[in-house]
Amino acid sequence: MRAGQTIFTRDGTKIWINCFIPEHDNGKVLVVAPAAGMTHDFYYLFSGYFCQKGFTVISFDYRGVGKSAPHRLSGYKATLHEWAVQDLNAVLLYAKNNFKTHEIIYVGHSISGEIIGLVPASQYINKLVLISSAMTCEKLWPWYRRVMMKYAKTKRRVISRVLGFIPGKGKRQRIPRGVYTQMANWCDSPNGMFDAFPDNNYRKIDKQVMAFSFTDDWLCPPKAVKELLNHFSNASITWHHIKPKEIGFKQIGHYDFFYPHMKSVLWETLLNWLNKNE
Repeated sequence: MRAGQTIFTRDGTKIWINCFIPEHDNGKVLVVAPAAGMTHDFYYLFSGYFCQKGFTVISFDYRGVGKSAPHRLSGYKATLHEWAVQDLNAVLLYAKNNFKTHEIIYVGHSISGEIIGLVPASQYINKLVLISSAMTCEKLWPWYRRVMMKYAKTKRRVISRVLGFIPGKGKRQRIPRGVYTQMANWCDSPNGMFDAFPDNNYRKIDKQVMAFSFTDDWLCPPKAVKELLNHFSNASITWHHIKPKEIGFKQIGHYDFFYPHMKSVLWETLLNWLNKNE
């Protein structure tokens, strides 16, 4: 069964969540946190698959995106830090308070894997899964990618000043100006987000972590993935850096992990890991 509803963050912002309730509950709840500009609908088939396997699955939209966005986004105030300490925190607390006896498993896609250590309620997570997550830090990219990155940041900063937000493109929906500005600032900083915020909570996470990254995902170069994982210094980490052709696919990139044709390989790999130690 799938049910949508609105919850409130500590600062009173409405956040849209979707909850998939399994017919046969296995006592585990998956919190699926989206990439920047992606909505809960993008993760629908992934959520449905794990729901069929007995998992309760919660997906959601960050403030300023999808069903958590106002009709007019120009002038809307939101930051990445608020996505973490307000929105993600509220969703994890919802999972803890409504599924008290369940194990909480966090699935963070892209930026959501990066910001999880900022979230006070991350202490309630039992296992973490990071999909295409890396440090947003320009110096960790190959030089030719840094050139592209500088051009893209300059262009988007101008667009965000003119429109008041970053327009959507393809799968991605529009995102608030403040979110992009903070992301770009982290990218410019020598130590990324950790020049602005300490990594104390990252070092406190002592759970199992499984990370997936892909050789054809230019947004997640191995050096940037490794740097992020290094901040989870007390966690037990399993990292799969995968060449798509080695598992029978032409491409995976930044988004295709969540496509249904990955079910028989990547989704099953994740499922087997989640079901270990029962």
